[in-house]
Amino acid sequence: MFRPTTRATLIAALTATLATLASASAAGASYVRIDPHDYFIATVNGSTGQTTPVTILVACAGPVFPGETGHPLDGQTVGVKRVPPPPAGTATRGYTGDNGTSIGAFFGQLPPTAGGGSSYVSFQVYRSKPIPTDLELRCSGSALVNFVPLPLLPPARTIAVPVKFVGQP
Repeated sequence: MFRPTTRATLIAALTATLATLASASAAGASYVRIDPHDYFIATVNGSTGQTTPVTILVACAGPVFPGETGHPLDGQTVGVKRVPPPPAGTATRGYTGDNGTSIGAFFGQLPPTAGGGSSYVSFQVYRSKPIPTDLELRCSGSALVNFVPLPLLPPARTIAVPVKFVGQP
């Protein structure tokens, strides 16, 4: 027979182990690998931008002038999420196609471009990631953040989230 302190210790250890396993299982479920033939949606700061462009706050000194750039403020995100196929006749989702095993969120020109200059965040699993604060983004204006299945080969399909850059002093 167990002494009361041993039984309590055993129950506490078992409870802690079960909680850890449940937590690890839940965390693992949220990081599903990107595979060929997946449909996905994309977000910036938690929004798909379907009804209104998503705001990205950019650190810009003083008054904002056309063409001025700065770094995105900390605490902003981009994300991808696997979803079921869309209803027939709609194109509201990205598609990894026959070969896609990663997705790039591109801020700027899509590759390959003559001058390069594209900044992106790479995903190998479905999740949200911080927007890197070392990116150079415009201090004002509108753009698209393009989420591109890689490699981009037919019948893969990109999806874009409309954004507006707002300079913050």
